[in-house]
Amino acid sequence: APPAAAGAAEAAAAMNDSVPCDCVLIRGTAVVNEASLTGESVPQMKDRLTVDAQSASLPLEMNGRDRVHTLFAGTSIMSASQTSGDSGGDGAAAREESIAAPGVPPTPDGGALCFVLRTGFSSSQGELMQMIEFSQQQVSDDSRETLYALGLLLLFALASSGYVLRKGMERGDRTTHELLLKCVIIITSVVPRHLPMQTAMAVNTALMALMRKGIFCTEPYRVPFAGKIDSVLFDKTGTLTSDKLVPVGVTNGSLGPTAPAQVPFKEASMDAAVVLAGCHSLVSVSSVPELVGDPIELAALEGVQWTYAHTKQTAEPGATAMLERLLSLKRKKLADDAATAAAASALRPANAAGVLPSLASAPTLTPLQREAEANEIAEAEVTLADMRKWAAAQGTASVKILARHHFSSALQRMSTVVTVNSRGGGASTRCLVKGSPEAIGALLAPGASPDWYEATHRSLAERGMRVLALAYKVAEPAAASWARDQVEEGLQFAGFVAFACKTRSDSAMVVGSLLESAHAVVMLTGDAPLTALHVAREVSICAAGKPELLLAALPGGGVHWVHAVGGHDGTVHPFAVGMMATLGAQFELMATDAAIDAALESHGQGVLDHMDVFKVFARMSPQGKARIIRALQERNGRRVLMCGDGGNDVGALKQADVGLALLSGYGDQNTSEEGG
Repeated sequence: APPAAAGAAEAAAAMNDSVPCDCVLIRGTAVVNEASLTGESVPQMKDRLTVDAQSASLPLEMNGRDRVHTLFAGTSIMSASQTSGDSGGDGAAAREESIAAPGVPPTPDGGALCFVLRTGFSSSQGELMQMIEFSQQQVSDDSRETLYALGLLLLFALASSGYVLRKGMERGDRTTHELLLKCVIIITSVVPRHLPMQTAMAVNTALMALMRKGIFCTEPYRVPFAGKIDSVLFDKTGTLTSDKLVPVGVTNGSLGPTAPAQVPFKEASMDAAVVLAGCHSLVSVSSVPELVGDPIELAALEGVQWTYAHTKQTAEPGATAMLERLLSLKRKKLADDAATAAAASALRPANAAGVLPSLASAPTLTPLQREAEANEIAEAEVTLADMRKWAAAQGTASVKILARHHFSSALQRMSTVVTVNSRGGGASTRCLVKGSPEAIGALLAPGASPDWYEATHRSLAERGMRVLALAYKVAEPAAASWARDQVEEGLQFAGFVAFACKTRSDSAMVVGSLLESAHAVVMLTGDAPLTALHVAREVSICAAGKPELLLAALPGGGVHWVHAVGGHDGTVHPFAVGMMATLGAQFELMATDAAIDAALESHGQGVLDHMDVFKVFARMSPQGKARIIRALQERNGRRVLMCGDGGNDVGALKQADVGLALLSGYGDQNTSEEGG
């Protein structure tokens, strides 16, 4: 049986312990900060490894499919627990199975249980230390160009030596020994004694200049490559655009012939609101009062105005937590000021004019400021009362997460199993799923997809919105122990949610400068093709007035070219490897990771020889991004700079000749007031 609640709470308290080795969770959950490895400061939720019939024979992929179950050496544990909140009530056995496989014993202190995978220099931290200590190349200029320069100087030196030797022999005024000595001196002077020091000084000067600009270089040997870059690849969200997403609206699910009008998030149907409130990976830690996690999940929860308690794994209608915290702080501020004023009045008499002399303990607020604070408290109390009244009118009282299947880049979706408690006292179990419209559409039950499904999400994406599809199904209490495939099949459509993302005000200027200097500029993103195209047009990666073609996979295998916009899936051009360069001159070409896989399968590896004709790569997995960069380097001879921000870009940043990683926390800088 699980340990007492007090012990579990103590184990789940705030921690900042460093993980000593690479290990996989086999019981419980943890919240980990992986900034030391990925640069991503948003805490990551980890849960225990699950094994079903399909995955039993597959190897463990620490950096791929099973990353959400793996704790890496050098990362910091912010909280850990062997349970996901209260384990009592109906379905307790299913919840127990969801936090640990059968036969895995509970921990004595209520913490999580892990199995060690790698230690020492074989761990992730050890590999990083080895790279820092031993794997960096010598800090010097480009060796190949230096050899070319020395070879040219050697030719002149040999010619000069031959001339000196021949003329000296003709004159006869020098001995042969003296002439040969002069020739040796001429040849050896080709390599200046200070050349190695000068080249190293050039790199070090560049490093200091970068440091003054706030750019820290971890691999100095890449500095000389930066001067020969001819291709620049950008991620979209958090790089060309802000990572602060603005909730735009919800298109509620309906089987009518036309799509319902888009409504604000607060007016979402209960089915859509339950999916948004109960299908996410948000976490809270004691050192941060607010929830942390994926910006799109934070924006969605704020938009539907629900509150989520991570310790209980429960969401409830009404965003009252922030208002209650604000009221508490303001009331305390007024109370402290009043107490300070009373103490100051009691300790010192007034002068003849009735004015109290100033003391260090005098009140910090003027009468006008106290009145303004009191008015703000009154307004906040009214808002809080209205919010509680609205929450009480909702049919759903709470949503408790029982099991979670984390977001997968390959599947383009995530899912949870929850208990939905109604105001009338009833409870039901639901499977909630959200993800890309393409992925969710394939999982809907027969007859559950409305006629306007495709047209609506394409229309939203063409306007630059980031679109998610929501779906659910009613299940039995034992669904918490179901395999992922069983959770995510036979779904009912709940609606679309759309978010706007501001484009940085300087993105167009930076891209324009790169294009003017004859650099190839490409977008490499995991977002939808139409959303990526909208931003690519705004920043001039795709030329205005030039039509766009999208490489799409055919249902029976193979690929073809279709119009990127307009909703027409008919073939514009059949796909042929030899025609890619010609089409690239006439159209702006786009592709997705799935389409490239299909093209490779049907037309062979020769497709990778023409990756330089594309302007936008969308729906790309982390491995797909690295593959594109590798193809540009090895098959097109390109020198590539990759600019990204998130943990999903780490592989691409390492593969590129120069990787430029933007620090987390600056996602909303340099944005205009208009939504992008």
